[in-house]
Order: sequence, then C-alpha cells, then structure tokens
Amino acid sequence: MHPVLLYFLKMLLCSGILYGYYRVALYNEKFNQWNRFYLLAAVLLSMVLPLMKIPLLVNTQPAPVIYVLDVLPWNNAAQAELEPAAHSVPSYSLLLAMVLGTISFIFLAKLVISILKMFSSYSRATKSNLNNVKIIFTKEPSAPYSFFQWLFWRSDMDIQSAGGKRILQHELTHIRQRHSVDKLFMELVLIFFWINPFFWLFRRELYIIHEFLADQHAVEKNNGSAFAEMILQSLSVNPTPTLANPFFTSQIKRRLYMITSSNKTKYSYIKRLLTLGIATGTVLLVACTTDKADNLTLPAEVKTEELPALSMVRNLKTLVLPEGTLIFLDG
Repeated sequence: MHPVLLYFLKMLLCSGILYGYYRVALYNEKFNQWNRFYLLAAVLLSMVLPLMKIPLLVNTQPAPVIYVLDVLPWNNAAQAELEPAAHSVPSYSLLLAMVLGTISFIFLAKLVISILKMFSSYSRATKSNLNNVKIIFTKEPSAPYSFFQWLFWRSDMDIQSAGGKRILQHELTHIRQRHSVDKLFMELVLIFFWINPFFWLFRRELYIIHEFLADQHAVEKNNGSAFAEMILQSLSVNPTPTLANPFFTSQIKRRLYMITSSNKTKYSYIKRLLTLGIATGTVLLVACTTDKADNLTLPAEVKTEELPALSMVRNLKTLVLPEGTLIFLDG
C-alpha cells in the first residue's frame, strides 16, 4: 500500500476512535477545560501516531529466502522488452496531489483574508486599553468578538450595563485563556488535513467548548435569565472572521443547558481516567508493529546440488527451483 494512503487511513482510524469516545463519554459534560485539552490532544495524536513505529519483537523460525536478480549482463535486452515505458502511464497520483493542494491553498487564502480584514478594522477604529487588552470600537454588526489581545466592541453597545459587563467578561475570558491559539492551530490543521471529516467535528466541538468556558466566567451559576439577556443584547446574524471568538454562536441551546445544569457529573473521574486507556489502546493499534527477532538457528539439514550452466537462461524468474534454494552467481 502507498505510504501516504496508509498514513491517511491510520490517521482516520485514530481520529475516529478518539472522537467516538468523546461523543460517548465526554460530550456535554461539565469539565470543560479537560474536554478542551482532550480535543486538542486528540487532533495532535491523530497526526503523530501514524508516523510512529513501536516495534514488538516476535520470535519466529528462520524462513527460507530466495534472492532473484531481475537484470543480468546477458538479460538486459530481454528485461527491457518486458518493462513498459514509464512515461506512457498517466500520473494519477500527481493529478490527485494537485487537486488536494489547490483546495488547501483555497483554505489558506481564506484564513489570510480573514486576518487581513481584522487588521484593516483595527487600523481604522478608535482604540482604548484595558490592562493588557486593546479594545477596538467598531461599527461592525458582527462585533463583539476577540482575536488574541484585541477585543472588537460594537460602538452602539453600552459597556457599563449589566449585560454589557457580562459580554465584556465573556470576551476577556476568551483572551485570557488564549482561545485564539486553539483556533489558529485548528485552522492550520484543516488547511493540510481538510479531507479528514473527524477534524471538522473536533473543530466544531472545540469552538463550542470555548463558549462554555467563557459563559461559565461571565454568567452567575444557574442564572439562565442573565444568560438569555446577554444573548439577546448581542444577537447578530453577521459572519465573523475565521479566527475571531464571536460572542453569538448557533449553539444557544447547548450553552443554556450548560449554564443551568448541575455541576455534579456522574462518574466524571472514571470517564476522565478511561481517556488514558483509550489513548493507550489507540497507540497500540496504530503505532505498534511486529518485528521478527533475530534468530540465527540454521536448518538442520542443508543439501547442495549442482545446477546446470546459466549461460542460456534469459530470465531467472523462469527457473523452477526448490523452496529455500540459495544461488551463487560467479562471474
């Protein structure tokens, strides 16, 4: 099997197992920081494990080995007739690589354009400082949203109101916990591995985990009415830049559930401990390979026979020899 195809299949298997465990055991659980790092680690493991090879030594009996020389001094002409011309076969692998590269380039271009738009908004807007955070006042309907240490705030929103303070705290949580780093990492991964559907699912879950974490710091415990007020104050349907942390997302129902549900999670520690078992099993399944241990034991009986002269042999593959025959070519 082609090494690239084998790598992709192993990556798909690894990411599928890790995402499946997340959906079964960790989905909508309250340990959001744990889930955040689990999702990031799952993506990283899915890319790295297929490249690793952990040898497992297996003792085996010596097997007979036959060395066949395809090209000999007296066989060049006959062999050349059997080999097809390399340029006559179309390079489908090159065509596939061009298609995959083009799509990756489109995703890269979209990411760069998104970043340039934020820099453009930053350069044209009024700015203010809040500790180490730069607040940019803008008229963009998609605000408020954050990007690393920048907080884009909509000019018509009252930052001193109760809802405004909650939204401010929400966006500051994104900044302090460096959620933009997670987003940049995922966008770069999808540029190169966009063909893996599980990576898109990982990205979606990671982004909603960011919102759970920010809501947790912005809204009082079990205060669903405060959350609803905060959502309605910033309601917007305008798209935000790719790397931004927008306040309004489509996962309103899940966010409300996470705010109003109890913090007690049944079997939470068991589910987290099982993560180590799932990761170990994935390593054994994807990265481990079996290597034969060196065994220098010779066969009990060795027979030597005289073979006819090979001067008339046009191709060694046409020889009918007993299994395990060792051929010495002299001259």
